[in-house]
Amino acid sequence: EGLKIQMQKELLGKRCLEKLSSGATDFAVAYVTPTVKALEADKELRILSEIHSSTRATSILYSKKSGIRGPQNLKGKKLALIQGTQSEYLLRLFTLVHDIQISTIKQVFVSPEDLGSVLVNGTVDAAIAWAPLVNEISHGNSEYGTLESTFFTEFSMLISRRNTILKNGNGEALLRAMHRAHQFYLENPAEAQALVEKELEGQPGTWPENLWSQYRLGLGLSAVLKTMLEQEYLFRKSPTTKGVVSEEASDHVRAYLMADPLLSVAPESVTYK
Repeated sequence: EGLKIQMQKELLGKRCLEKLSSGATDFAVAYVTPTVKALEADKELRILSEIHSSTRATSILYSKKSGIRGPQNLKGKKLALIQGTQSEYLLRLFTLVHDIQISTIKQVFVSPEDLGSVLVNGTVDAAIAWAPLVNEISHGNSEYGTLESTFFTEFSMLISRRNTILKNGNGEALLRAMHRAHQFYLENPAEAQALVEKELEGQPGTWPENLWSQYRLGLGLSAVLKTMLEQEYLFRKSPTTKGVVSEEASDHVRAYLMADPLLSVAPESVTYK
């Protein structure tokens, strides 16, 4: 597509969004929670597409030495999580689903760099973590277990600013390049996976064979993504809300979904109403 991409790697989506709002980058990749928060401060942000979704990539990883065997055992335990990320929303959903008072869990906020070490060294009993860190710690190690959260769907998204998209048309070009890359992945999965793993070599975590199966890859603006954005918007307004989507929440989210570039590239991928 004639694009020259300079990639800036960050461990957190909220750091990527800060760079985007400051003008240090033209595009960013982030998950739903930091994006919903960033939209409060930067009304020019626009969501161009989802990149991946998963119901299995993020879970609560625990040390069996803590006595945790099921959700109810989290009461009174120390749980590490990263503030301002999807971990906070996942914990809220987890406690609602399992009828646990969130105040009974001792939340310990840590940096992404320390998330694994505080669990391994016993500072906390459990941690909300994602692949590949979960695999790195628990794969083949019987001292750790996971509490799954398949009721929660995570999304990563491609985000830019409205003026950037309208000014140079690079948003559509980048989506077209990503769409072609996804087609290459579907046709040559082993080669595509090897390219990604080589690019990420030296990053925290490992890439066991079962890791790729945890992700659904592909561009889209789906009804599920819109619902997750609406739910997290309501959660930020009132953490005790039961998450009944309102017309106001739907209109709020729809204003930040910029569908035209993706409609030009892969119209079948835009399915939200």
